[in-house]
Amino acid sequence: MRSALQLYSVRGEAARDLAGTIEHVGRLGLDGVELAGLHGHDAARVREWLDAAGLEVAGMHVDLDELEADPRAHYGDAEALAARLLVVGWLPPSLESAVTRSHVERLDRASRAARAEGFRLAFHTHDAELGVADDGSVLLDRLVADAPELELELDLGWAWIAGRDPGEVLSSLGARCRVVHVKDFADRGDRTSFTSVGEGAVPFRDALRTAAFVEWLVAEQDEGFVPDELSAATRSAAAVLDLREQLARAA
Repeated sequence: MRSALQLYSVRGEAARDLAGTIEHVGRLGLDGVELAGLHGHDAARVREWLDAAGLEVAGMHVDLDELEADPRAHYGDAEALAARLLVVGWLPPSLESAVTRSHVERLDRASRAARAEGFRLAFHTHDAELGVADDGSVLLDRLVADAPELELELDLGWAWIAGRDPGEVLSSLGARCRVVHVKDFADRGDRTSFTSVGEGAVPFRDALRTAAFVEWLVAEQDEGFVPDELSAATRSAAAVLDLREQLARAA
């Protein structure tokens, strides 16, 4: 099981100085990063910075509209970055069945197209994907059933906020979920109570204790860390490395 930081966690620093931010992350002891845009830089150049920092690419987040409009550009960037996993990081949340049906159909098409080009496509979950739509369906369940080439990038923190047992959700996804987000919250009743990883209340160890199929643990910080992004990321990285060690000892 490898560890990474989602660079959205340090988006302000990355926008200001991506090379310096990658260099800083490379000193945190992690195996890699998950990209959230290239901030105007050439993909091959970013790969050079990652190589110098000793970091792999766990995946790269993409916008579904942009991927559908110009898939070749995204595949080209992924190839240059040595990234085989593209991740749709967000779709407009909805409990209207017509909207969720559209989400499933679009992700199914995009995942099949990516597979045909030698890439994998995943969808990063939030709390809305675990809500019950007006036809009684749950979007995550529909994606599992009706988008067979799509992988799921479960966010354990958002699953917890949605009122679900993160471990049960993860187990139900099995090998469809090879990359997991480790996002922490202080208060289950407050979906804005973001903390650095390890400083909140999400039961990560319990959720992951039987998830041998998980290949990457990706720390992510959400809103509320400016202007202390790098310090918060340092704490999150240390917590994820400790979590990985705990899981290894318990195996």
